[in-house]
Amino acid sequence: MNLFVLVSTGQKVANLPPVLEIAQPGDQILWVESQEAHERDWTAAPRAVLEQYGLVTANVARLSHVNDPFLLTTTLDLFAQSAADRYEAIYLVTNGGTKHTPIGLLHAFQSCAPRLLYGDERPAMYGIFPSGLREPPQVAPYTRHRLDLADILRLNGFTFATGSMQQRIWPAELPPDLRQERYGVDEQYTYQLHTQHYEWASVSGQEQRVRFEELSELVPEVYKRWQRTLEQLCHAMNPQNLRNTYNCTLNLGDNARRAAALRSAGVEQPSARIGDSLERAVARRVRGWLEQNPHPAVQSVWTGVKIARETQPQNVDAEFDILIVLKNGILFHLECKSANVDRRELDVNTYRLRQAGSQLARSVVVVPIFTRCAHTPWFMALHSTRFLLQDQLGHQLVLPFTWPNQPETYQLPNAEPPEQFQCDTFENGLSALLRPYRP
Repeated sequence: MNLFVLVSTGQKVANLPPVLEIAQPGDQILWVESQEAHERDWTAAPRAVLEQYGLVTANVARLSHVNDPFLLTTTLDLFAQSAADRYEAIYLVTNGGTKHTPIGLLHAFQSCAPRLLYGDERPAMYGIFPSGLREPPQVAPYTRHRLDLADILRLNGFTFATGSMQQRIWPAELPPDLRQERYGVDEQYTYQLHTQHYEWASVSGQEQRVRFEELSELVPEVYKRWQRTLEQLCHAMNPQNLRNTYNCTLNLGDNARRAAALRSAGVEQPSARIGDSLERAVARRVRGWLEQNPHPAVQSVWTGVKIARETQPQNVDAEFDILIVLKNGILFHLECKSANVDRRELDVNTYRLRQAGSQLARSVVVVPIFTRCAHTPWFMALHSTRFLLQDQLGHQLVLPFTWPNQPETYQLPNAEPPEQFQCDTFENGLSALLRPYRP
């Protein structure tokens, strides 16, 4: 039986991958908990996850703070004395705590010949430093532990929201909806869908009002919502219901004018939602890339994830298009965008991602860039979005979604002076993004 000494930390996933990689059911945990960790309840969730995997909590040692080696030594002294002959090995996990914390842990357990255990961010590996530090550490990739998305969410007080249609697509069979998606496979269909959406978005609402008699035919769903809002006003004419009625009426008018303009222009509604199609196509390509080039740091890939607080699973807190879970517990979100991007929306989603994962979680935006279509009006909008995001987020955090074997350079029509733009493949961008995590 082994003992793992863990310092409770606000980055709750940090300690767990190296422990779960080498621990066996029945091994024990000693939690070292500062007053701040106790008040913020940092121990309960990781303790529950470790116990779920068969580990046993031996004790919780509480002290005012963990940055004082003397305080750590005196607090842990009695436990260390009793532990000397009880365990085959004692591992001091140094992912939690402050800079002076490992000094105190080593000093407290020096009579027990402890080993140091540490999990790296990049590359995704762990190291075991031998007792006395007389030899180089044993460094290895994660191959054994099964820590995954549901565990990481639980560590931070989140869960899958009620009604979430999340799918674990790797390692797993290719789901039917991804297999059947035509976008990204049928070239003519893909380009036509972009044309449809561009034409649909280009029509602005007409200036004159729409006759009341036409509303139920032009915008039936919006009209029904407006009626339901009026019913609430009939029950109670309070400020909130008056405000709702006002806003809903304006919305009805705007939608009706645009619907009338679309009818006049002869523009039909697109045959599919391009955002959903793009998400499925990107997910399929990520999975295909992993099939062809298995990445040892990738634990799983998920699509369609909606998360909520554990206390309110019915309230969706955030939605993620494609989540890549690394074996060191880091989350990557691939956010698929086929139109203009709201920077504030991106920032909010990244904030939620880090709340649900860790401060090391990263968001990446995927934008379709089909270079054979550089002459089309809809391509210009995507080209502009790509370069705007690269300026804001950095080149590596914007991945072009490309067509297989498309030209890697393109020019925009009528540009003065002519300029040539480079576009590497989606797979090369994904490889570069995850290369630092490869053991």
